[in-house]
Amino acid sequence: MDVRTRARHLLWTLVGFSIVMTSPRAQEAPNEVDRPILVRRIVSSDYREAGFAQTHLPILLSRSMNRAVRVEKDATVSQILKEQFNVVQGITPQVYEEIEAHVSRLNGLEDLSKDLKAGSMLKLPDLPRGAEVAFDPNLQVPAQAQRSFSSNWNAQLFAFTDRPRFAANVSATAKTELQIRFVPQSFLKSLELPRSTASLGELNEQYLPGEESMPLTLADTLAPPAQGAWLAPAEVVSLRAFLARPAKTRPLVVIFDDSFPSQKDFSNAARFVVEASRTIRSKFGLQDAAHADSPALLQLANQQGTMFCDEDCEYPKLKLHSAMIRRSLSELSDLDPNGRVEVIYLPVNLAQTYAKQMLSEILRVTFLADSVTAGLVLTTEAGGTCPANVPRGKPDYEKVDAVVNHILSAPKLDLALRPYQPGDVMMAQTDRALVDAVVNFLWLYSMATRRPHFLSMSWTAPNLQYPALFRTNGYGLWLSAAGNEPGVNVHLALRQFAARSSDPGDVLAVTNVSCDSSTLLADPAIPVLGFSFPGRITPSLCGTSFSAPRIAWLLAAREAIKGESIQPCSLSWTQWRAAKHTKLRGLQDAAQAGQGRYATTVWKLIEETPP
Repeated sequence: MDVRTRARHLLWTLVGFSIVMTSPRAQEAPNEVDRPILVRRIVSSDYREAGFAQTHLPILLSRSMNRAVRVEKDATVSQILKEQFNVVQGITPQVYEEIEAHVSRLNGLEDLSKDLKAGSMLKLPDLPRGAEVAFDPNLQVPAQAQRSFSSNWNAQLFAFTDRPRFAANVSATAKTELQIRFVPQSFLKSLELPRSTASLGELNEQYLPGEESMPLTLADTLAPPAQGAWLAPAEVVSLRAFLARPAKTRPLVVIFDDSFPSQKDFSNAARFVVEASRTIRSKFGLQDAAHADSPALLQLANQQGTMFCDEDCEYPKLKLHSAMIRRSLSELSDLDPNGRVEVIYLPVNLAQTYAKQMLSEILRVTFLADSVTAGLVLTTEAGGTCPANVPRGKPDYEKVDAVVNHILSAPKLDLALRPYQPGDVMMAQTDRALVDAVVNFLWLYSMATRRPHFLSMSWTAPNLQYPALFRTNGYGLWLSAAGNEPGVNVHLALRQFAARSSDPGDVLAVTNVSCDSSTLLADPAIPVLGFSFPGRITPSLCGTSFSAPRIAWLLAAREAIKGESIQPCSLSWTQWRAAKHTKLRGLQDAAQAGQGRYATTVWKLIEETPP
């Protein structure tokens, strides 16, 4: 995999959205203000190469935003293009002529050599400066990308008027640039953006915007009373015996939901984030003497507790959606006194005390990792590096802090928790930046600690306007509830993230066999990674919100007892998720899959003979 491809694989986006926890359809949130929106892309800097210029430079130019420079007295177009893009007519004639023609069109000037006027603003494409050629064949070209930042958008000129600010200590031979730009939200309508269904290959060198705010609805279906207990007495005995076996791995189940369901769960989450942040930053070199624990992390490490919706809101009152999920897992976790499976609850927004510090740290760590692009290098337990022989990138600490603060200032992220009332629809708000950050934070943690993770998202969202990119080849599995709308097919309606369960998807979708549920594809020609599982927790509360975390817990239990520890950067590491998907599809009943039904059992998931 070349430098450019590796850098693209590490790119992930920050788009806000709300989620529907189980059934009702979310309503689009209106744009309240034309606030600056973060837009990012990885773009090639090696466009001076002849082959690139012939095949791709026109496309790259057409996809680039503009920046404007003031024309100095006696300036010439050749001087401007050399200074801005490192292109010279006598050395790179084809590239020079292509860019010059593009600049002429941008400014409506027929002859740049004659029509330039001192003091005027000349619009240019927002391209990186062309990479220098490394003439020494033994000179290693840095794997990391250059990074640049622009924020002064001029609506009249339709261009940035500030010169991009670059990160320090990056060689001029870097072949890619991570461009971070802030533009008004209204401007996104005029910008060519990738579709939400775009493949990774289609996202090359396209801007990926952040902060698409959408409401999230946390609600479940009222259904007829359950018939009998979920687990029979003989199953309880067998499952307890299974969990008493020696552990081979230390899996983590992360419930990403509306809140912390109890003070104990909050304390566990705070301890986890503090330990995970320090481990990730140490193992990946994302800290130095001047940039160690952040103020947010230090506050989190010394916390005294969080708050709840009222004095009578903790589990088992089931006034918070996460408390309902905790109840759905209690029958399993009560059988696990040795803690084979660790469960952590993380909040989707800032409603609870210390949630801001927690999510701020998760954002910060993932942005630090992102800022070094392909220079992300792990120090292994044996003292080596992974990947080997790759220069470690230097994070942009100051820029990262500014971006984190911007993301957490998004509207409605700190709305008060709304307690559940019978028949009510629970509402909350999140930002896609937070979803991406949690996913990638867990990717980094699993790589640094060799602990597999299982992320359960008990909600759905309407089709996202912009695509989400998660890091590939991770030591973890992501699960998403399909929702409780029997008339809705999650793949046809593009419900996120359950819609990403169709081949070659990266999410396991979960429907419900206990009550009404949304459906999955029934086309046998299109494989779906999905299961249907019991999801009732009381006579009146039933939904895929409770099915998904149960499957996540059972898959983690199976991994604890039967899994094998994975070595980062080994073949088993890169293939773990693909192998897990293949095994899970093998557990599906072929006849059921052909009908779009994927019912499974505890014993199939942990690969044990039923009692």
